[in-house]
Amino acid sequence: MKRNKGLPAMAMLVVICTGLSTINAVMPPTSTNKLVPEIYYVAKNGSDNNPGTEAKPFRTVSKGITALGPGDILYVRSGIYYETLTEDFPSGDSWDNPVTIAAYPGDTVTIKPNSGPYVFLFEYCHYIIIDGFILDGANVENDVIKITWEAHHIRVQNLEIKNAPGQGILITNHGSIDSDYNEFINLNIHNNGINDLDHGIYVSTSHNLITSSTIHHNAGFGVHIYDEISENKLCSNCANYNVVNNNLIYDNAQAGDSGPGIILSSGNYNLAYNNVIWGNNGGIQIEYKSSNAEVYNNTIYANDSYGIKIGKDGVATIIRNNIVYQNGSMAISDGGDGTTQNHNLINKNPQFVDASAHDLHLQSTSPAIDTGVYLSKVPDDFDGVFRPRGSGFDLGAYETPFSIRVIDLRMDVITNTLGLTATLRWTAPLDAVTYTLRSSDVYLTEANWNDAVVIPVPFNASVPSSIEQLSTRLDYPEDAVYLALKSQNNKGNWSELSNIAFWPHQEVYLPLIIKQ
Repeated sequence: MKRNKGLPAMAMLVVICTGLSTINAVMPPTSTNKLVPEIYYVAKNGSDNNPGTEAKPFRTVSKGITALGPGDILYVRSGIYYETLTEDFPSGDSWDNPVTIAAYPGDTVTIKPNSGPYVFLFEYCHYIIIDGFILDGANVENDVIKITWEAHHIRVQNLEIKNAPGQGILITNHGSIDSDYNEFINLNIHNNGINDLDHGIYVSTSHNLITSSTIHHNAGFGVHIYDEISENKLCSNCANYNVVNNNLIYDNAQAGDSGPGIILSSGNYNLAYNNVIWGNNGGIQIEYKSSNAEVYNNTIYANDSYGIKIGKDGVATIIRNNIVYQNGSMAISDGGDGTTQNHNLINKNPQFVDASAHDLHLQSTSPAIDTGVYLSKVPDDFDGVFRPRGSGFDLGAYETPFSIRVIDLRMDVITNTLGLTATLRWTAPLDAVTYTLRSSDVYLTEANWNDAVVIPVPFNASVPSSIEQLSTRLDYPEDAVYLALKSQNNKGNWSELSNIAFWPHQEVYLPLIIKQ
């Protein structure tokens, strides 16, 4: 993106956020929800002397922020805003009544300071939502976003975060209230840092969520969870219970040899699941006084040095339901104490759909399908498909979304000299949309399915668990006729073959046979 050098730099404001909470971050303050929130606007053709209405917007984001209170929304219209936003952010008082600063829906809004330490700095504030911006840190001194000094409950979503010389996002503790319970949702974090100490996102606090994001081409690690001050006893609740899930993390470690996709360290009960990790120096690292870390259902492929590495300070780590394939010289290196490893697919071809294009979904013949163990903490997959879809969890980040198989296809037959009139009945599967029905004079299998005769099914699937019924004419067989069907779900995926309905056959579904 080209820089506009014709606009002057905005003056940087570094002051304390308003609305300081004096209670612990775990307990939100009493809500003061407004019946109708105030909505303010910022636009490039506005003026900071305006009232901030849609017709008369403010000119700067900084000015718009000063107008906000709990429940209010600030919409920023299209353009590049050359501002460093480190001023007095007002606080919300709950997630039901936050302060929201957002790009106007459908507009492209870039915030790119000409100078200053950060693009956004949050201190002493809480329950704030930042939504929809491109944040460009090319000209700042440190990070794109920093959350510190008792700021907590900050939600950052639907952003592009790029080009900082330091971290893309940094969350660290200072003060008497920990900077916990922050959420990072649907972000594109890339090209941040100048050495391997600079990461996509660096977390030193607890109860944070990093989800549904793409984190790539950063200098150091993709996601770095590490409490650098815990050994100095400056906080008692650091880097614990963080969740990193459903992220695509690739091609980090741009500055050198150090940089896995994720490190879980210096804390208890950190959880990584449903992440797709490839092209980094390593996959997932457990290190530096980590205890009870959980690593579930990740797909870790083609990282340079290792898939999963557990250092000597990693205690009671659980590694389960992962695919670890073609990662340097080490698939899983376990130097920890009390590690549990099971139900992982290690260095066996998982049969990805197209590994060269980094489509790491599973083919229908993959050995990773239905071979995992049930995990209550992993209710769905990277794509939002609920688990399990078959007889067990699939390994890795993707649950193969085949439609659910029909298991009770049955046939009533009335014969005559010209052929058969067959009435077929079955129970509609949970996610069926359409059906394909085929018949053959040989027993139907997946191998000969495409050679069988298609019988039109002139309706879409009914409500799940209802009874479907179809009457159709069949050619009179010399010996027997075999029928089966497949259902298709709304993602276009087909089920496995149903049970086989026969005629004539004494062992299956013949409640009525009438012979002439």
